[in-house]
Amino acid sequence: MRHLRHLLIPLLLAASLVAGFTAPAGAHMKIHCNNTGTSTSAVGFGPYDPIRFHALGAVSHDHTFFANKRLPALSDPSAATYSGLVGAPTACDNADDTASYWVPTAYQRTADGVLHRMIVHAVIAYYRPWWYPTKRADTDGTGGTTRAHEPDARLVAGDAHALAPQNVDIVNWTCNQSSSRPGPYTSAVQAACNTATGTVVRLGYHIDFPGCWDGLHNDHSAVGNTADFSGDSLLTGSPQHYAMATGTGKNPTCPAGFGRHVATIRLDVQLENWNGGDYHGSGTDVFLSSGLPVMGFTAERSQWTLHGDFWSTWVQTGGAHGGYVGAVTTCINTTTSHPHGSSPTCGT
Repeated sequence: MRHLRHLLIPLLLAASLVAGFTAPAGAHMKIHCNNTGTSTSAVGFGPYDPIRFHALGAVSHDHTFFANKRLPALSDPSAATYSGLVGAPTACDNADDTASYWVPTAYQRTADGVLHRMIVHAVIAYYRPWWYPTKRADTDGTGGTTRAHEPDARLVAGDAHALAPQNVDIVNWTCNQSSSRPGPYTSAVQAACNTATGTVVRLGYHIDFPGCWDGLHNDHSAVGNTADFSGDSLLTGSPQHYAMATGTGKNPTCPAGFGRHVATIRLDVQLENWNGGDYHGSGTDVFLSSGLPVMGFTAERSQWTLHGDFWSTWVQTGGAHGGYVGAVTTCINTTTSHPHGSSPTCGT
């Protein structure tokens, strides 16, 4: 019995350390996907949506694509497959992040009424613990760790058909964190960057993807909607397999049935004027392709339709920097608040 006690003590201690694992609120990946060497962070444009309108061709509003360079170069991006995208050339500084991200194209209307595509100054993908942004304290409150999304996960955050301001915990606008008007705001008009001051004043927006998963995915071989999660108010027929964490303080929780914890993703997109230079106007000349003037949209109502897509086509394991799984382990499931800095894995 005495020998058994000596064996049990270290085992119980190890179990308590696992159960009490805490990930600091600052633990995250900060991956720049800026398409170095070009005048824009976008890797392509087109009226395709490989998640919402899978294999249906050019039937969507115009999208701006980031990160994975192969997707928008395909003859029909809507028909892309997971296996055809993994490990493709990427605009991201972590070569394993060959995921695909896309958003409605942003336009600037000039005095003559012409719409011009705005230049994407920067794109940053932040990967954080599953409970972000519900809680910003120093412990996750549950003893659970965060996992990488499973291969081929497909998520759409935000509502392309919103008729009113959306929840700023899902999508929001900003004049930059270094400005006097960091937000969050429900629109570029509300942000009013022409009134902002600071070291950097540049219109941008954030799109946040949920971190609670039920362990299931929808049929990705289907024609049409293949989203595993969508915030679109018109997509009501497909099961939702992801959800945002709920709760406050040090006790965030996932909704019942969504007990598997994956990384939350914040897509940070920063915009320039169509002809160059940081955009710091009133927002009344900015439209999204999901709500154009010809469709009867005002600038602000158009901005309410902000949304974004994430297709998990990362190199899952191995790769140049340990893959998605290795990055989550190194950068998120850690006791270090800010592991990025000099790491090609966690970002700069």
